[in-house]
Amino acid sequence: RDPQGWSLRAHASTPLVIRRSGKARADVSFDKGAVSFQVRPGSMKRFVVHCRRRWKVVVKGTKFLVWQNPRGLRVEVFRGHVLLTHRGRERLHLYKGQGAYLPAQGKAELQTYPLPAQRAEQWLARVEQLALKQPSVLAAYVRDLLQDGLLSPTQQLQVLETAAHGLQGAKR
Repeated sequence: RDPQGWSLRAHASTPLVIRRSGKARADVSFDKGAVSFQVRPGSMKRFVVHCRRRWKVVVKGTKFLVWQNPRGLRVEVFRGHVLLTHRGRERLHLYKGQGAYLPAQGKAELQTYPLPAQRAEQWLARVEQLALKQPSVLAAYVRDLLQDGLLSPTQQLQVLETAAHGLQGAKR
């Protein structure tokens, strides 16, 4: 928690660096793991999350998650608005209820997906939403959850059961 008006919660295996460059300016950098951020609107002149491969998440006052692994980068917005930039160019605006997956492979397409209107910050709710609305994104999402060690074994089992239940009756 920072007195300037922002806080973060990092997964235990997420090494990160926080740099301050004056009042109301902060930069957070990390290459792997997951970090949840909450930035009070209007509290920061600049708050930027630096990710692998020169991706940046520029915060506009919001609550969001940044999750990185060797396969790619995920950004999920629970409240507010963020801007994704790559090599200094604006690439995508994400608003409340939106997630994006940026694969590490250079030519792979950026994917966006919806987050549930309620309980969006809970892993199971996001898995349920993907199973219902975008099953094509679900497999990669569940794989990342299971391989990145973000969940306990009990939570991993719940994610698998939720995904299987959500896909029950699907044609593909």
